[in-house]
Amino acid sequence: MTAVLAAGASGCARKAPPLVVGSNGATDRNVVAEVTAQLLEKQLGTPVIRKFDIGGTQIAYESLMLGTVNIYPEETNAVVVAILKEPIDPNPDIVYERVRGEMQRLARIVALKPLGVHGRMAMVIRASDQKAGGMTTLSQAAKSKLAWTLAYTNEFEARNDGYTALMSTYKLPLQVAPRAMPATTLYPALMDNQVSMIAGRDTDGPLEGEGFAVLKDDLNAFGEARTCLFAGQEALGRDPRTRPALEALSGKFTNDSVRRAAYRVAVMKGNLKDVAEQMLKDMGL
Repeated sequence: MTAVLAAGASGCARKAPPLVVGSNGATDRNVVAEVTAQLLEKQLGTPVIRKFDIGGTQIAYESLMLGTVNIYPEETNAVVVAILKEPIDPNPDIVYERVRGEMQRLARIVALKPLGVHGRMAMVIRASDQKAGGMTTLSQAAKSKLAWTLAYTNEFEARNDGYTALMSTYKLPLQVAPRAMPATTLYPALMDNQVSMIAGRDTDGPLEGEGFAVLKDDLNAFGEARTCLFAGQEALGRDPRTRPALEALSGKFTNDSVRRAAYRVAVMKGNLKDVAEQMLKDMGL
């Protein structure tokens, strides 16, 4: 009888499943996700599963609701467009508060305090073309005699603060219809002269090098977004140390630090885990 009770008690004392940190596969997001995973392993003393290729905002939202992913870094503007289906307020703090309230109400997903990245879309050209054309802004690019060949991701095409905002604000002259391609192929396509302009983000690693230049969004077509960690409420409740560990990352990242780290991984071919470990040390964590 004692053995049976002991077996039953043992069965009831099952360990909670490991936390799963996800990312959309872009190098800058993978950096943030890896830093998050390493900090959780350090603070909680348990392994963390990485899923760094789960796709865009909608898939991430569904994964958080289902619990197949527990923690995911995302921009607040992306959540407004893809999940809430609302226009983006020009004030990023208002956007964050809206996202925080609605994600909790709709799906019991917690939007933790912003990480410190104030991201914007970035229209990128080759540095040699910028020098030859003497242009630094998108308004100048729109007035240029050049007809641009443009490439972007499917997400940029679908977002109303992406391609639609770009063309309605600047009316860029295009030589051919834009091309949609995976984020990982945008910069190689630009460097190889397959296209003359791409839509990226200002935290993209290749921008830390000298081969590319960002055209200033001088008419403010693109809004500023906050990057946050989104976490399932159930996952946060498994261990009382989880939320404080995640909140320790709030305000610790900058656009520059993420871009430099992404450069070391994507361009210099550094090891993601090593780069993330150094970032944690630099943060004092």
